[in-house]
Order: sequence, then C-alpha cells, then structure tokens
Amino acid sequence: LQQEVDPLSDDDSSGFADRLKDMAILSLTLLTVMDSEVETFFATKQVLQSLDELFPRDQIDEHAANFRMLAAALIPEVHEILEHLDFDIQDSLSSWLRRLMGLSLSRGPLLRLWDYYVSNLDLLAMHPFVCLAYLQSISSKLSQCQDKWQVSKLLNRRLNDIQAAKLVSRAETLKAIADGRGLLQP
Repeated sequence: LQQEVDPLSDDDSSGFADRLKDMAILSLTLLTVMDSEVETFFATKQVLQSLDELFPRDQIDEHAANFRMLAAALIPEVHEILEHLDFDIQDSLSSWLRRLMGLSLSRGPLLRLWDYYVSNLDLLAMHPFVCLAYLQSISSKLSQCQDKWQVSKLLNRRLNDIQAAKLVSRAETLKAIADGRGLLQP
C-alpha cells in the first residue's frame, strides 16, 4: 500500500497520502499481534480516528506551537539546540507517530510502546510526552549536530536502541511536571 501511495504525496494538499501511509504502517504493526485482518482494520481505524480527534489536521499549527512550548518548558536544553540550528519541529511531528508506532522499532520495544498507548485512558494524549522523552533521551546526540539536516537525519533513523520502558517512564514524568506547572490544555 505504501508503495502505491508514495506517488500521490507530491501533489497531495489534503493529507490523504499521509493518512494512507499512516494506515499502512499502523496496520502492519497491528497485524503482528491481532488475530484477523478485520480486527486489524477496525483497530487501525480507531487509532486514526483518535489521532484525528486529538490532533485535527486543521489545528496542526496550534498543536505544533503547543509542542514547542512544552519542549521549551520541559526540556529547555534540547529546545535551545533545535532553535539554534533553526530546526522546525513541525516538519517532524507527523512522521513521529509512524516512527514510534511502526516499522522503525524492533518488536519488543514496539509492543511495549503500543501497550502503553492503548492502555492509557487518553490513548494518544501521551504521544507528545513520548516524543519529548525521546528527544531528551537523544539530547547528547542532538548537541553534536552541526545543522538542521543532521538533526533530521538523526530523528528519521531506525530506532534500534530505544528502551521503551524508560521512555514511557520519562514521558509520565514529563506529563506530571507539565500538569504541576499548569502547562496542559484542558
């Protein structure tokens, strides 16, 4: 499916091609743990609907600004690196769900992360905090980057070395800190 969708990406302003890519990657992941294709389809549909409700495409600029604010408040050292290199975090936000929930993780960490997302009451509301925790975990590598292209390459690499349990724990801590500081939107 993804190979068929890639040619659509060049002239797609509605995000249809990106949505199909998301669905393909999430479906492949779910197929490894679900009993049937029908269950996989409905589970993928539910995850994508939750994502659309949580992060509507027409409000992506607002969510990106909120993410930048959380990054500046919770992981200022990383935020400063990204700002200094003129790296626009919004360009990476949409791909991070695919990277963290799809093919870029080995099976163990992938299932641990999926378990975390699915068992959390707000499902994908923790995703920004997982992304912040990931950025914090690679802060020493980010500090070695010389330009925004190196940052992009680092963020788009295969995540073989991710420790999902530590990432989840740090995401919970970051959310609690944000909540304690009154940074969370109602």
